[in-house]
Amino acid sequence: MTSIEWRRREDLQAAAATLLENAHMKIMLDIMRVENTMTVPLPRLGTTDSDKAMAYGVEVGYQHALRKLALFAQPIKEQPFIESTFKPVT
Repeated sequence: MTSIEWRRREDLQAAAATLLENAHMKIMLDIMRVENTMTVPLPRLGTTDSDKAMAYGVEVGYQHALRKLALFAQPIKEQPFIESTFKPVT
Protein backbone atom coordinates (compact mmCIF):
# COMPACT_ATOMS: atom_id res chain seq x y z
CA MET A 1 0.00 0.00 0.00
CA THR A 2 1.20 3.50 -0.74
CA SER A 3 0.47 6.72 1.12
CA ILE A 4 -1.77 7.81 -1.76
CA GLU A 5 -3.80 4.60 -1.50
CA TRP A 6 -4.07 5.14 2.27
CA ARG A 7 -5.26 8.72 1.86
CA ARG A 8 -7.94 7.68 -0.65
CA ARG A 9 -9.60 5.41 1.93
CA GLU A 10 -11.81 7.36 4.31
CA ASP A 11 -11.64 4.69 7.04
CA LEU A 12 -7.84 4.75 7.13
CA GLN A 13 -7.80 8.53 6.98
CA ALA A 14 -10.13 8.71 9.97
CA ALA A 15 -7.95 6.21 11.87
CA ALA A 16 -4.87 8.35 11.22
CA ALA A 17 -6.69 11.51 12.31
CA THR A 18 -7.78 9.81 15.54
CA LEU A 19 -4.25 8.62 16.20
CA LEU A 20 -2.75 12.05 15.54
CA GLU A 21 -5.25 13.64 17.93
CA ASN A 22 -4.23 11.28 20.74
CA ALA A 23 -2.50 13.25 23.52
CA HIS A 24 0.32 10.72 23.88
CA MET A 25 0.97 10.68 20.14
CA LYS A 26 1.08 14.48 20.07
CA ILE A 27 3.69 14.47 22.82
CA MET A 28 5.77 11.83 21.02
CA LEU A 29 5.69 13.83 17.78
CA ASP A 30 6.64 17.02 19.67
CA ILE A 31 9.60 15.18 21.21
CA MET A 32 10.65 13.97 17.76
CA ARG A 33 10.50 17.54 16.43
CA VAL A 34 12.62 18.84 19.32
CA GLU A 35 15.11 15.97 19.27
CA ASN A 36 15.69 16.04 15.54
CA THR A 37 19.10 15.33 14.11
CA MET A 38 20.09 18.98 13.75
CA THR A 39 19.92 19.71 17.49
CA VAL A 40 23.38 18.12 17.78
CA PRO A 41 25.92 20.27 15.95
CA LEU A 42 28.64 18.80 13.79
CA PRO A 43 32.19 19.01 15.15
CA ARG A 44 33.94 22.28 14.30
CA LEU A 45 37.16 20.56 13.32
CA GLY A 46 37.45 17.67 10.93
CA THR A 47 33.99 17.95 9.41
CA THR A 48 34.18 17.65 5.64
CA ASP A 49 31.79 19.03 3.06
CA SER A 50 30.59 15.46 2.52
CA ASP A 51 29.80 15.18 6.23
CA LYS A 52 27.79 18.40 6.06
CA ALA A 53 25.93 17.24 2.95
CA MET A 54 25.14 13.92 4.60
CA ALA A 55 23.87 15.62 7.76
CA TYR A 56 21.70 17.93 5.66
CA GLY A 57 20.25 14.98 3.76
CA VAL A 58 19.44 13.17 7.00
CA GLU A 59 17.72 16.29 8.34
CA VAL A 60 15.66 16.75 5.18
CA GLY A 61 14.58 13.10 5.30
CA TYR A 62 13.69 13.37 8.99
CA GLN A 63 11.52 16.45 8.42
CA HIS A 64 9.91 14.81 5.38
CA ALA A 65 8.98 11.76 7.45
CA LEU A 66 7.33 13.92 10.13
CA ARG A 67 5.33 15.82 7.49
CA LYS A 68 4.35 12.56 5.81
CA LEU A 69 2.88 11.24 9.07
CA ALA A 70 0.60 14.28 9.27
CA LEU A 71 -0.51 13.77 5.66
CA PHE A 72 -1.98 10.33 6.40
CA ALA A 73 -4.94 12.09 8.05
CA GLN A 74 -5.62 14.38 5.08
CA PRO A 75 -7.62 13.42 2.01
CA ILE A 76 -6.20 13.61 -1.47
CA LYS A 77 -8.01 16.07 -3.64
CA GLU A 78 -8.89 14.31 -6.85
CA GLN A 79 -7.86 16.25 -9.92
CA PRO A 80 -10.33 16.37 -12.80
CA PHE A 81 -9.25 14.70 -16.00
CA ILE A 82 -8.44 17.29 -18.66
CA GLU A 83 -9.55 16.37 -22.14
CA SER A 84 -7.23 17.46 -24.91
CA THR A 85 -8.78 19.93 -27.32
CA PHE A 86 -5.99 20.22 -29.84
CA LYS A 87 -6.10 18.74 -33.31
CA PRO A 88 -2.99 17.16 -34.76
CA VAL A 89 -1.34 19.09 -37.58
CA THR A 90 -1.37 17.16 -40.83
